[in-house]
Formats: sequence, structure tokens, C-alpha cells
Amino acid sequence: MPKPLRRILLLIVLTLVYVLAFPRSTGTEPLIERQWVLSLDGAAADGAVAGDGRESRVIPFRLGSQFGYFTSDGSLRHIEQMRYGIAQDRERFANYSVISDNVVLQDPDGAFVRSIAAHGYPRLDDGRLHIFAPGGSAVSEWTVDGQQVWARDFLSVLTDLDAGETRTAVGLLDGSVHLLGEEGEELFSYATEGARIPVTLAVALGNDEDVIAAVAGIDPQKLILFERHTEGFFPVFQLELDSDYRRPVLLDFLDDGATLAVEQPGGLLLYDRSTESFDRIDLGGEIDEVTALPELDLVLAAARVAPGTHGAGATRGEDGSPASVRRLQATVWPDLPLFSQAMATDDVFLSAAGSRIYIGANGRLLCVELVQG
Repeated sequence: MPKPLRRILLLIVLTLVYVLAFPRSTGTEPLIERQWVLSLDGAAADGAVAGDGRESRVIPFRLGSQFGYFTSDGSLRHIEQMRYGIAQDRERFANYSVISDNVVLQDPDGAFVRSIAAHGYPRLDDGRLHIFAPGGSAVSEWTVDGQQVWARDFLSVLTDLDAGETRTAVGLLDGSVHLLGEEGEELFSYATEGARIPVTLAVALGNDEDVIAAVAGIDPQKLILFERHTEGFFPVFQLELDSDYRRPVLLDFLDDGATLAVEQPGGLLLYDRSTESFDRIDLGGEIDEVTALPELDLVLAAARVAPGTHGAGATRGEDGSPASVRRLQATVWPDLPLFSQAMATDDVFLSAAGSRIYIGANGRLLCVELVQG
């Protein structure tokens, strides 16, 4: 690694140690600047700078039972309590009850957009709206204008769904993986083989929609990668995992599209498609959140850990009950751990875009920016 990059990354470590406690900036950080700290109780952001010439971005967040939107310049656009579940992307959300005959869409300011006469549980992915039927084995796609595009009824319960720009990957309880086209037509399907219990726990669709990943099977549990070739999709590898999960699993292509993150006991498994190599990040607990800054090969993850481990003492929340502990770790991929800090918080939020990192914990949002000194 070039020496200038090592110096920048070392400053990231030192700055993150400093800002995790949300202190006021001293103004002495030459390469990394704390931009603002925003309280979710409605108070103004500390350090927010208006009119700096850059376009403000709207960013959705979820932190415990609260969700909403804030802007990259430190303004809180909207916040409310989650009812039963939340479907949310950058442009709209649906805060829904247990089962409703209507899906009510609202914008990032909380204003009413439209009501869609559809029965089930909504999910929003970058403008694409899917609605899961109450029985769990049917799913439909709708436009945000309220028109149904397609509907599919499977012979097994859906366990996961990942939507790309036009295609949709679906995992089922029977261990199968399906790829659906723009009209809901089946483009590809696969049935898990060789496992004592065939089940698909997670699916992920690559940014180019030419690659599908799945975590499938119990005893053994495998990571399977499918890629599209001239004659269709084919499995290019299967890796037997150390896990034995019987629940949903974190599986996601990070922002660069070339790196696949897979939850594993005590940490993350990262797969680089360009080099076809694996590396592991040990976090000592169950993964909560993961995000990345691909231009710096930086992976930021949060995991739930036991109090008294990783430097986290036995702390208590505001009501006197034992507080949960999250371990936040920054790693230069593939295997250079730069920073690890335990903090007492019941919930955590992570996001990154461009040169900025956003961290949510204990009712506050923090923004730091990587800058050239």
C-alpha cells in the first residue's frame, strides 16, 4: 500500500476514535473533518454548514424503532415511529400496520403521495415496489403510481428478495433460487442440492444483474455464486460455510459491485470477484450493519458483542437496564484492521457515500468526511 494512503487511513482511525464520543471539533484534523452531529429529538445539528456549494443529498435511516430522512448537510427532514414494519428508499416510504388493504406512500418530508389498493407487506428498492401476500408464498410488483406490473405465486414460502434495476432475485423455503424478469417471467431457477435441509436463507443480485449470490442449505450450508454466460446463468462456485444459520443472513454486494459480503459467525466473509479471493473480518459478534467506501477499499461494520468484551464494560441505559454493546470496526480490505471501538448502544446505523461516513447511535447521527489536507 502506498505510504500516503497509509497515512490517510491512520488518520481515519484516530479521528473515528475521537468522534465516536461525538465531541466538538478542535479544528485540528488536517485530512478528516467532523461535519456535524444531529440529535434525533429535533434539535439543530452541531456543526452543520449551509451554503457550502455542494448539492445536499437526502439519506434514509432506521435506528431502532425510529426511521426517517436527513440531508448530507445535517438537516433532519422527517422522523417518526415505526408501526409494524417500514418500506423505505431515498424517495418515499410506507409505514405499515400488521396487514393493510392499502399501501400508503409518503415522501421524505412525510407528505402523502398516494394510496395503493394492495393487500400485503410492501418493500421499496430504489423506486421498485414489491408487495408480499400475507401467506408468504406470493409476491407482486407495482409501479409507485399504483399499477400492478406482475404477480407470482410460488409453491413455497419466500425467504428473501433482492431487486435490481429491472430484475428480481427470489429465495424460497424449499431451497430454490429464482431470477425474474421485467414482467415477472422466470429467467433462471436453481434447486439446492446436497444439504440435509434444503432452504435458501439469503439472495443478492449484483449491480449489473449478471451475477446472483445465495446462502442455501443447512448441514452443510453453502455460499453459491451464479454468473450469466451466453447460454444463461450457471453456478461458478460453491463454498461450504462455517455457519449453521436457521434465520435470515446478511448477504450483499457492496457499493462497488465487485465485493460480496457474507455474514458468518463472529464476523464477515468478503469475496472479491475480480481476484476470486476470500478474506475474513473478525468482529466478535453478530453483524448489525455493513457499509463501504470502495474508493478507499474501506469496509465499516458494526456487530453486537457481549458487555465486558472488546473493551466494553457492563453499562446501563437511561432506564437503568443493561445496555447492549456494539463493536464498530473499520477495515481496509482485504485484511488490514484499522480501528475497533465498542460502544454502549441498543441500535446502530451505518451509511457511506462519496467521502462521507454517517453513523447513528444513542439518538444521534454523526457525519465525518475524508478530505485532502
